[in-house]
Amino acid sequence: DKLHLQGSSSESLNLFWNTKLRGIQLIEGGNSKNHLRLEVEKGNSTETSELLCDFAIGADGIYSVTRSLILNDPLSYLGVVVVLGICAIKHELTTERVTETNDGETRIYTMPFTVENGEMDTDSSLKGKDSTMWQLSFPVHDEKMANRIAASPENLKQEALRRCKTWHTPIPELIENTSLHLMSGHPVYDRPELKSSELEASLTEFGGRIALVGDAAHPMSPFKGQGANQALLDSILLGKTLLKPFDKKNQNRKANGNSVDFMLESIKSYHQEMCNRSASKVLASRVAAKSLHSKYATVTDDSYEGFGDVGEFLLSKGVHAENPKDLDRRVVLTCGYGSRPHLLHKDKIKKSRSKINCNSKS
Repeated sequence: DKLHLQGSSSESLNLFWNTKLRGIQLIEGGNSKNHLRLEVEKGNSTETSELLCDFAIGADGIYSVTRSLILNDPLSYLGVVVVLGICAIKHELTTERVTETNDGETRIYTMPFTVENGEMDTDSSLKGKDSTMWQLSFPVHDEKMANRIAASPENLKQEALRRCKTWHTPIPELIENTSLHLMSGHPVYDRPELKSSELEASLTEFGGRIALVGDAAHPMSPFKGQGANQALLDSILLGKTLLKPFDKKNQNRKANGNSVDFMLESIKSYHQEMCNRSASKVLASRVAAKSLHSKYATVTDDSYEGFGDVGEFLLSKGVHAENPKDLDRRVVLTCGYGSRPHLLHKDKIKKSRSKINCNSKS
């Protein structure tokens, strides 16, 4: 957050806003005297200037320039478009609960989003009101068409309403009442799972002095909710790994070595652990991008991420999205747990992950 960084900056921290990385070069002078030269553009100027550093961390997101300079591997389009929005709305299905509706192709996920007055800089229409953040996603196999849909909020809203105008309330109202400036969307991309051996080989050109974190290292689809989680784990791991050579138990070893060597070893160790941890998350998120926008998303077999037998049972008893009044109490009573909602987390209800899937066709 720019405001937080500005508030915490000191004389020892140089911040360069509105600066774009254009190139990285290793300047050699003996291992301990090597450093990196960063070629950057500042502001709207097309002229470049130089920044010198001992090490660099690429945390520049899915379209990472840092990664492109190291690996130059293209993004992979996953055949899905995501639309995001926030709307002030109050309804049984959006108040203090997470909901998901899926027709076997198009999917919407909603969650509460409340902003108190003065808490953050956002649209005045949302402050102090019960609002809902929503994520709509659907398959678009042609990448050019996906980019045309995502080119403007108007296009996104038109496509969202076309797909969801007959869905249960409040989905059409949620989309219709979302202001265009509170909507955004994009095609979904990832990259092949990063192998530490390939990364380290590519980093040889830069003396091993660059670390990748977050989406720059392992971009993934949002459908497993792991993008931000993995980025946070990266930052913790990198911090601990870089500090490890300075632990008291390593002081004797450090006294007989070179601090640069320890840093290079730490970055290599970080990349190995980060790549091993994140690979399965990238793969699972890629699978979810396909499965959640297919007929398998609404199957009634517990072996898949669909309704399971609990959802089927609730639907047969009339407990569903089109009849949301007093929903929590009716779920408890229908499943035979009386007035003891804490037992919802046991047995069959636990299998459904305590989530009511709302099939728009029901």
